[in-house]
Amino acid sequence: MQETNKNPKYLILKLTCIFILSNILCSCSKASKVAEPEDLPSSRVLYELIKSKDLINTFHIKGKLSFKNSKEGGSANFEWLHKDNINKITFYDPLGNLVLEINQNKNNIEAKDAKGSIAKANSIDEISYAITKVHIPYNLLVYWLKGCPAPSYDWKINSFDTAYNISSLTQREWQLKFTYKDKNPIFPSKIEITNTDNDLKIKFIIKKHL
Repeated sequence: MQETNKNPKYLILKLTCIFILSNILCSCSKASKVAEPEDLPSSRVLYELIKSKDLINTFHIKGKLSFKNSKEGGSANFEWLHKDNINKITFYDPLGNLVLEINQNKNNIEAKDAKGSIAKANSIDEISYAITKVHIPYNLLVYWLKGCPAPSYDWKINSFDTAYNISSLTQREWQLKFTYKDKNPIFPSKIEITNTDNDLKIKFIIKKHL
């Protein structure tokens, strides 16, 4: 059997190497840090985070919407003014021409297309689908655009980013991914939505807050 080297200089060199290696590994770990389970906010803190965004009852945003499924795809610029039970959602083509305008004042909902034709319905989802043939859950989007789950349905938070913003969320048949551009954002800058029951994918990019 080979005898273990007990030379003091050898032991000092070995310990120094171990110390340097451990520091390198520690530095790498910190550089690629993500929100680990033990680092995630407590249920109380999470409740306060969601509640603070839920209390935002007014927003006015501009951006781009795109969708894609196995049969077709498309995109449009949009402007959304939301205040309590009042919504005005306007879609434009790349040249800035009106494609569709949806107005909701409490239970009074109507839409106007580029030709000026007006239609009425019981919900924004219903009237949007009748015109575009794309199912977009607007009643949930009011919350998703703020980066939080809608309180009316069960939800599951899958992950957070390093600033503890929700980065992945599952609600009903929808899988959501949120991306934040700024250090202290109110809303996410990008929301990617996938319907787990089919292959529909929807993306909202928020370009401006008015």
